[in-house]
Amino acid sequence: MTVPIDFALTRSLMDEARLSQRRGNVAKLSRRIGCLMDRARLVPVVLLVVWVASASTLAQQKKDAPRPKTRAEFDAYTQLYNEKDMRRKAMLAGRFIADFPESDYLLGAYQLDIQANDALGNHEKVVSAGEKALKEFPEAGKAPKIFILQRMIRGYQQLNDPLKTIEAAERLLMVESSHLPTLLTLSMVLPRFLPEDETDRARQLDRALEIARRAQRRVDAIVSGPKPSAMTADQWVRQKTHLPARVHSALGLIYFNGKDYPSAIEEYEKATALARGDSVDFYRMGIAYYYEALAVSRELAEWDQKENPDTAAKEEKEALFASWRDKAIIALAKVIVLQDDAPAQVVESARAQLESLYKSKNNDSLDGLEAVIAEAARELENGTQ
Repeated sequence: MTVPIDFALTRSLMDEARLSQRRGNVAKLSRRIGCLMDRARLVPVVLLVVWVASASTLAQQKKDAPRPKTRAEFDAYTQLYNEKDMRRKAMLAGRFIADFPESDYLLGAYQLDIQANDALGNHEKVVSAGEKALKEFPEAGKAPKIFILQRMIRGYQQLNDPLKTIEAAERLLMVESSHLPTLLTLSMVLPRFLPEDETDRARQLDRALEIARRAQRRVDAIVSGPKPSAMTADQWVRQKTHLPARVHSALGLIYFNGKDYPSAIEEYEKATALARGDSVDFYRMGIAYYYEALAVSRELAEWDQKENPDTAAKEEKEALFASWRDKAIIALAKVIVLQDDAPAQVVESARAQLESLYKSKNNDSLDGLEAVIAEAARELENGTQ
């Protein structure tokens, strides 16, 4: 966002620069600029460093830097920039945009408007201001575009508009192709909201897989690198667990919705080993195990129709069925353990599937199910799968 600089100082600074350049006194100019800015004190933090190289460089700086056209414009933007109360900040931003449509600070005002409404949870205003800003400033730099699009993505998610979320995320990746938060978001949103058409569905899952693999490469590079200086040791440990878990969760969902249940199970096993509190991942993993068990049970149902059936092979299938079923039961039991932080619909479905599977194993009885749930709780507490 653009920091306001006093328009009344501009001519004085430029005159000083030209005079100092003629005298060859760069040090004197730097001290003089510091004095002028100290006297102004119109904004909380303004750092202006001028390196005098040539008159043409100074002219270019003067041309490119945002400049207020009137004192009223400068005062309005400074008030907006300094305002701490987000409701008032949003009001001031809207007023500035309406009153000064030709201002050099207009893009900064849009960003401040978006920031304030994002903090207030006014998601419709966030996406509306974002769309207007990007339309009015198609040539804006990378940083403001990322700032705006990130908040638009969040806004569209909160508004439950997956198509617009995907569109905004794809636009951000055109600005910064390796932007990790967007790669992670898109790798989860794309497989969750699939088109009805099978061809389009397959295409979108392929795109999701490509994005998730890109996110995985970025995460691998981050967690194998040094701890960022801005992070504490504890924060770094959590980050090295959280980021890979998100990638494996995204890959699990992509494979799950592509009906590649063995691959989904593999990814969900990795995700839940890292993040043992994610009830939805445990639920989908349990359902993936259930589908694998169901496929084997159908094979077994047809087994007796075969001539001279291979008894040993049948016993192998029966053992495989029991293994998939039992793993489904444990995964779904963990959802029940985590139910306080789980979506109600997920808990309800998990409970129904768990009871059905347990009855199929236990002669149509639920006796002993609570003991299974208690064992699942111990596994979660001890960090075992």
